[in-house]
Amino acid sequence: MQVDVEVIQQIEQLFKVRTPDGELVPLKANAVQRLYEERRGQRNIVKKSRQQGFTTWCVARALLRCLAKPNTSAISIAPNANSASHIFWQAAKMLGLMSSSSVLNRITMSGNSTFQVLNASSGRWTRGVEGKTIDYIHGAEIAMWPDRARDDLDELRYLFDPDGEEVMESSPLPDGAGVFEEEWASAESRGVARHFFPWWLNPENISKPPERQSLTDEECGLIVREGLTFEQIGWRRRAYGDRRYGNLEWAKVQYLEKP
Repeated sequence: MQVDVEVIQQIEQLFKVRTPDGELVPLKANAVQRLYEERRGQRNIVKKSRQQGFTTWCVARALLRCLAKPNTSAISIAPNANSASHIFWQAAKMLGLMSSSSVLNRITMSGNSTFQVLNASSGRWTRGVEGKTIDYIHGAEIAMWPDRARDDLDELRYLFDPDGEEVMESSPLPDGAGVFEEEWASAESRGVARHFFPWWLNPENISKPPERQSLTDEECGLIVREGLTFEQIGWRRRAYGDRRYGNLEWAKVQYLEKP
């Protein structure tokens, strides 16, 4: 499948995001976002490393769909209230000066299209969308959703337009349980496209290279199998040695090395 160049160009022209320095810049597609556009299907699930900008891209795709067609309904489901607030304000900033109004984490645009953010941790979070046909469903960090959110997700899918687009995305948790693992394991049988985006797709993940003689068998395997550079191995050593991740296995889950 060819990269949808038109979609990428429209997103880059329409939407802006803030850098860590506070500068407002166009949302330029990175390697992960372009790879997704190349491989995506109608229904998708994404196992991703941290800090790849994928949630941002899903929000931009939802807004683009709303702007392109009147009466479109796009839903983004966050794992908790803080994440829902962050996604909502991220969408509002992307729209900038475009005509919009917001009520209860819902943005209504010209053409009566709506983008709404729901909180998977709240009870019966589908109540706000009952009776609507949903054109775009985005589930953010679904590994962090409570187990009871499974029933709400199934209920939401009853409202899904057969021609709509769905993407569920998350970094997995170490225990390998929960909504994400269920969705990932059953994806093939449900006709859902699976995507795996490991940490080395982020070009910023480089550091001081280690000495060749110090390489472990595992590191050599990554170099041969994935074509990693010594600078990437240096970053891996630094990241896995960072105490904030608690232990090596937690770091491996968060950064991803196996699909």
